[in-house]
Amino acid sequence: MQYQLDDKILSKKDNNYTHIRQNILPFQTRNPERATFENDFSPITAEFIRDILKLSTPEIHKTEKIINSSIDRIDFNTEQDKETMNMYLNGLLHHSNKKGDLTNIKNFPLSEGRSKVGEVEIAHFLYDFFIRAQRSEIDEIVADLKDNKNILTNLIDSVSSEEEVETSEIKAKYKGYYSDFSKLFLKDFKFVLRNRSAIMNNLNLLLSHYYFVVSTQLIIGLDNMTNFDSEKFTKVVYILMTEKSSRSRDSYIFGLHEIKRKLKRTITHDHIFYILNNNTFRKKAAENDYWDYSQFKDFFAQNDKNVELEFVKSIVVWMENIYCRKNNIDFDDKYYEIESFAGAVEMMHELIQYAWYTYRNDRSKPDGLYSRFMINYDEIQRSFFRKNGGSLGQLIALSQNHLLFLVGMSVGDEPLLVSDLWLELEKRGVWFDHKSKTEVVKILTKLNYIDKKSDSGDAQYVKRIL
Repeated sequence: MQYQLDDKILSKKDNNYTHIRQNILPFQTRNPERATFENDFSPITAEFIRDILKLSTPEIHKTEKIINSSIDRIDFNTEQDKETMNMYLNGLLHHSNKKGDLTNIKNFPLSEGRSKVGEVEIAHFLYDFFIRAQRSEIDEIVADLKDNKNILTNLIDSVSSEEEVETSEIKAKYKGYYSDFSKLFLKDFKFVLRNRSAIMNNLNLLLSHYYFVVSTQLIIGLDNMTNFDSEKFTKVVYILMTEKSSRSRDSYIFGLHEIKRKLKRTITHDHIFYILNNNTFRKKAAENDYWDYSQFKDFFAQNDKNVELEFVKSIVVWMENIYCRKNNIDFDDKYYEIESFAGAVEMMHELIQYAWYTYRNDRSKPDGLYSRFMINYDEIQRSFFRKNGGSLGQLIALSQNHLLFLVGMSVGDEPLLVSDLWLELEKRGVWFDHKSKTEVVKILTKLNYIDKKSDSGDAQYVKRIL
């Protein structure tokens, strides 16, 4: 067997070569299709729930039809009673579902315009990442929810079901990582669904948080290249919206400043995966069945050294003859000396990153696709996790509402030691420095969520919040 890149796939007619995305992240490269979160996270949350329930996306005006059809099935004594019911149903289906359930959420429409493409992709990503491998447990949760409906909810469900189109499970598209984080998501998802108060708001907080964390961790992790660890989180330090920061604070050192630097290279890793996975010794079985750096590294570790060397040499030849010629890039003779997979990846990264960062017809400008890709992360961070740090630039921050939600998830049903709270938050991808921890305790104390179990105050517990 040959262990080489597959020229027949990568280099088509006249040595033409096109990068095909590998669906690592649901980042769009067309501006109109990027999710902008103008309607909060609600359209994505609703689509995520529909993916779980295996329902098609409703048309934009479905909610109005549901309300009118529901009202037509009720006998009213007066027109005022009818109008009151109309207002109530509108509030139930349109406004945050403060005491709603999945019946109401599933009817929430996507945003109008092309940004709905990005919303659908994020929901698909969340489903593949957190739900697909735990599908049987999710089915049990949904079955329990269907048994807890009031009269109006049952009426709405009956009306909406007449127009619903059941579908099969969506096709796997994105690859899952961080298995412990996925299991933790399921635990938090169950907790939110069990506590029905403000369910839409809590689901929005839950999904936006888990999406932001896993996107952040993938951006950081992939930049480790052949040292990529798909199970280990990297420390990312948050700051509270109400705090002041400085260059010496961990929220700056281990925060957005470093992530943005790595974000500039994320699409390069996607590009490298596409090239590496088109080879003569392994065929992809599904759209999300690509090998990442660690899988290639493990494969070569289990085989004879000549297998790795043959593959590496084919990469060097292909990059010189196809990639560099297409992109008008000079190929340095030093690359001929590469004999390790890690060295080949570094070479590919250097050359491809240069091609993205400088448009081939004008080396003073970056490629447009490369620029648009990065904005996707900026949108989610700007919408939900951004604090203006003045001369420090933007920082990753938590609002008090988001903080209390995460603390509530961390505490669960039983009081939790304050010292254990920080560990639970870190499991959820959030680190705080000492100053932020002190501020968090002040906020929880002010809201009466801290319980001192001893006279000395040494044993402090956080009460149940949600």
